[in-house]
Formats: sequence, C-alpha cells, structure tokens
Amino acid sequence: MFKLLRYFAVMSAAILVAVTILLFLLYRQTTIEEVLKSAEHGNTVLAQSLANAVWLNHADRLVPLSDYDIDRLAEQPETLYLGEVIERLKMGLPVLKVKIFNAEGVVVYSTNPADIGQNGDHSTEHFKSAQRGNTSSEFLHSSDPFSSTDEFPGRDVVETYLPMLGPDGDVRGVFELYADVTQRYTDIKAMGAALLGGLLVGSALLYGGLLLVVRRAEKVMLGQYVSIRQSRERLMETNMALAKEIDRRVEIEAELREARDGAEAASRAKSQFLANMSHELRTPLNAVIGFSQIMVEEVMGQISPPRYRQYAEDIQNSGHHLLGLVNDVLDLARIETGKIDIDMSPFDIHGLVEEAAHTVAAELARNCNTFRIQCPQDLGKMISDEVKVRGVLVNLIGNAAKFTRNGHVEIEVRRDNGDVMFRVADNGIGMDEHRIEEMFDEFNQYDNSITRSFGGTGLGLAICRRYCEILGGSISVESSLGEGTAVTVQLPDRSSLCVVKDAAE
Repeated sequence: MFKLLRYFAVMSAAILVAVTILLFLLYRQTTIEEVLKSAEHGNTVLAQSLANAVWLNHADRLVPLSDYDIDRLAEQPETLYLGEVIERLKMGLPVLKVKIFNAEGVVVYSTNPADIGQNGDHSTEHFKSAQRGNTSSEFLHSSDPFSSTDEFPGRDVVETYLPMLGPDGDVRGVFELYADVTQRYTDIKAMGAALLGGLLVGSALLYGGLLLVVRRAEKVMLGQYVSIRQSRERLMETNMALAKEIDRRVEIEAELREARDGAEAASRAKSQFLANMSHELRTPLNAVIGFSQIMVEEVMGQISPPRYRQYAEDIQNSGHHLLGLVNDVLDLARIETGKIDIDMSPFDIHGLVEEAAHTVAAELARNCNTFRIQCPQDLGKMISDEVKVRGVLVNLIGNAAKFTRNGHVEIEVRRDNGDVMFRVADNGIGMDEHRIEEMFDEFNQYDNSITRSFGGTGLGLAICRRYCEILGGSISVESSLGEGTAVTVQLPDRSSLCVVKDAAE
C-alpha cells in the first residue's frame, strides 16, 4: 500500500503541474485570440465608419488620380481638407494612422504626408483581399520581428484593409487603418500572470487535499479488504443460487410464450369461426325473413285463418332481430381480423339522420317514446363512410329507444371546426358513471337483469367505438343512474380536409 501511495503522490504532483501549465497556456492563447478578434472587429467597424464618411463626401477627390499632380498631391487643398475631416473623425479614438489608396494602388491620402503619392506595397495577402472586395485585418506584435512595424515601435497594432466600393459595386480604392491595442494586450499578459499564480496556489491546495484523502482511503481499504474477501465468498454462493433461479425463470418464460401463442391462435380461430358461422347463418335467415315477408304482405293470396298472418309477422320480427345479432358478431369479427373495408364518399347529413331515425321508429313507438331531430338542413354534405356512420346512429338511437319507456329521445347534429358532432340523448334508466367505460367492452351488459329485461348481446357500444376509431373520430358517454344517458360522436368531415389541402396547394 505504501508503494502505491508514494507512486500516486509523485504522479499526481506531475500531472497537476502539467495541467496547470496547459490551462494557463490555453487560457492565454484563447483570451488573446478573443481579444484580437474583438479588436479586429472593432477596428473593422471603425474603418467602415471612417471610410463611409470619407467616401460619401470625398469620393470625387480620391479618384481618378489623373486629375492631380502626384508630386504636389499632398499640398492640394482637397487633400488638406480631407486630412482635417479625418483628424476630426479619429479624435479620441485609438487610431494611429490612416491611409487611402486609389484603384491603381497609389496612396492619395495618409496621415503621414510623406506617404502621399507613393505606390503602396501590394504584395500582402490582406491588401489583395481588399482589392477583391473583402475586408481583411492583421495583428502586428511589437515583439514579433516578422509582423511588427518600424512606424510604431513598442506598440501592438491591428491593421485593417477595407475596400471602397463605387455605386456599381466595383472597387474604387482601399482604406487602411492602424489601431493601437497595446494596453489591451498588456492587460491580457498581466491577467495571465495572475491566473498562473492562482492556478499554482490552487493546485498546491488540491494536491495537499488529495494526499489527505489518499491516506485516509488507505486506512479504509485495509479495513475493507477482509470484508471484501468474505463478501466474495458469499457472492459466489449467491451467484450459484441466482443461476438456478434464472434457469427456472427461463423455463417459466418459455411456458408463458407458449401459452401466449396458444391464446393468440385461439383468438384468431375464434374470430375466424365467428366470421364463418355468421356468414353461414345469414343465408338461411335472409330466406326466412324473405318468405315471412311474402306471407305478411299476402303476395300469394289471403292467409286464412288471420292468426297465421300474425305468426308470420312474429317470424319476420324474430328473423330481423336474429339477423341484427349475427351482423353485429360478423362486424366485430371483421374488425378484429382487420378485414373491414372503408368506403369514403359524400352524403347528405340530414338525410342520413332521418334514415337512421326511420329504421328504429318501430322501437321508439313500441316503448311509447317521443323523438325529436335537431339537425339543420343546411349542414350540407360530409365525406365519410356512410354505411358505418348510419350503423353508429341506428345503434345509438336504438339503445336510447330500448332503455327508455314513456320518455323522450332526441338527436342533435352540428358542425365544430371541421368535425360533425352527433349527440343522442334520452331520459331512460341511465347507468353509474364509474361503470360507463365497461359498456364499451365486447359482450358486456350493465347487469344480468338488463339482459333479461331488454335483451341484446352487449356488442353495440363496442362496435360503435371501433367504427368511430376507424373513421378517425371518437365517442363519449355521459350518464347518471335513473336520469338518462347522452352519447356524443365526433367524426371528421374529410371534405373540409380536402378544402384545406386545395387551399394550401
């Protein structure tokens, strides 16, 4: 343990020193780059401002150079006046020097009169960049013999070249500006020295703290070594027990998977069986209904005695009832197997509501219920599956008529933001609020007494919900025991979606 502690002490000391130096160098380099970028940006903005002020008012005095005597250009009144303007503009700013070149690269103005009329140094990449229409800057360090300038000894300078563009976007000249950043660079070096001292002090404190922690950790490790060895033996025993438990759970999962696969297969077989059986039952039922209807309507002649006609009506009503149950089972089986078709087409909303109400008119009259339709005729048409929407309304109105006696049933239809809302309400027996969601389960009734008193298979609301979901809508129920029930169906009108799509296109 002692060798490990000594090794850690030496290595951590070396690492802390190295990290301190790297952090200092990285900070200094990063800070200098950021400050220089800021200085160059400010210098560029300053050069742009001076150039704009000079160019807007003195462009005709800068070019063309052929209008001036190069040897006496510095003494021209225009040049002297331009010097006064620039001196006023750079007053109070860290600007050391300003030079203006014409398109041929000749200095037409400089704060150093000796430069006026000279052909400037055009070999630098920054000057060439300005001639191509781009602003370019360069940092001239006082201690760097390759980048410093003899004009400003002991100073750190940012030199900026700015193209002066004409009305057509062509380069008419180059504006050169020198800005003093010596103080800012000095502040950076002083701040870096202070940071280095702080890093060294912090590293020393951190190193001392690490030593204390390591020595304490050594004592703790010695105490824990024995405990770890004992725990290892117990862990091996636990691993063996865990391996046996894993094997047992793998066997259980395999059995569960087999049971799940068997349940899924049974469910598919059930759905297929219901679909096949329902189809086989519909054919003879249609024949029974058809022949009983011929007998009721006495197509082949009068039935005698008259009681036989009543028997035929009973056969017809029972056949219709049984056919409705078979259709519900068949529809549910088709939904579960995913074989149900959707036929989107336009239909009249008011006409569909009246057809649905007419279908269950006998049920309404049988239970002595009043019925009211609140469906404006100007609702127009909607695009959806007409058969399924009619089936939902017939089912809901039929339920309201079946569970309401000597009461009132109404249907209200309205539009709401591109959707069509159907609300069927009654004042029948109602149900408990906490039992509402159960009514959407297949083959579920409120209780056995309702099944005996009112009949049915408990598929109505389940099929209605499936249809609404298939059509992209929803269904909700509000009910109170003994006060009635209100069912709201919200279906999207695909015609409004088409209108929105056409408008977007």
